[in-house]
Amino acid sequence: METYEEILKRMEAAYVEAGGSPVESVSDIGLRLKVLAGELYRAQCQAEWVLRQSFPETADGAQLERHGAQRGVLRGEAQRATGSITFTRYLPITFDLLVPKGTLCAASGEEAVEYETTEDAVLQAGTVAVTAPARAVEPGAKGNAAEGYINTLVTPVEGIQYASNRVHFTGGCDEEDEASYRARVAAAYKSPVVMGNAAYYEEIAREVPGVTSAQAVADGASPGTVNVYLWGEGSAPDADTLARAQAALESRKAVGAVLNVQAAKQKKVNLLLKVVLEDGFTFDDVAPAAEAALKAFLQGKQVGDAVPATQILQVAMAAVPQAKRMELPASMSNIAAVAGTIPVPGAVTVGALT
Repeated sequence: METYEEILKRMEAAYVEAGGSPVESVSDIGLRLKVLAGELYRAQCQAEWVLRQSFPETADGAQLERHGAQRGVLRGEAQRATGSITFTRYLPITFDLLVPKGTLCAASGEEAVEYETTEDAVLQAGTVAVTAPARAVEPGAKGNAAEGYINTLVTPVEGIQYASNRVHFTGGCDEEDEASYRARVAAAYKSPVVMGNAAYYEEIAREVPGVTSAQAVADGASPGTVNVYLWGEGSAPDADTLARAQAALESRKAVGAVLNVQAAKQKKVNLLLKVVLEDGFTFDDVAPAAEAALKAFLQGKQVGDAVPATQILQVAMAAVPQAKRMELPASMSNIAAVAGTIPVPGAVTVGALT
């Protein structure tokens, strides 16, 4: 695309060629050409933007979401983490005590995340603790909390002396980022989502908070049965996530289909990359970058993916341009795709090729 200066220079040259006289910058003609060049540049930018938004591979923002909507692929929304909070006293009391819905608690720290109860809870007379379901006030992954992380009572409740979470808060996730959403939209164009096909069930499963990868495979031994394998953020989904996925799939499945939802199994991929470096470089210079790139590559794999040796070497070469030659042991090349299995990083080592 031409810059404003290139357009103006070309117009001035054309004027000189046609009229025979130079263009003075502050003359009437000079000012007119500058205004016209500016408008042409704006029109060119707009045309470039329209072209970019015309294809899901390059579209962004609302335009990318419109491409996704045409294939039934919606951007993943931010979700609130959920769990429960236990409210306690040091000594029992002789009457029932209400802990109202909306009671706020938080974790200690400068960037404390707040949590609110979603139901009323009653501390019964003669007891010292009551547990109420709760959720993070703001959606996002920052609301996920380990056991005991929440320990501050923000909303005073007369008679309650301490609050804490005795279970993990899970299910919180950020809005799906542009790159991840674009990849899903592009995949939907390559493999159209049709009710009852594998892409259809995989897309429904990935809409469930806590699911980052899914694979639907027909069960050859049971006609009409589809096995749906799920994976979460770095680990297998928990029982609650699997139950939510089962419910979501059951509500939209094809007539007569039997769905078997289960966690995918992980296969640790160990890589030993042998490298010959250009003169003047040491493995201390390049090994950390190569190992990090290979781990990131494996972390991006989906359920049912293969790990071809060509991809491994391409990633490594991009991370280590100082390499003259690379090799993988035969036992570590062309790892085949296995249904219901996701490749994950194992031991990744970069060493010298002798």
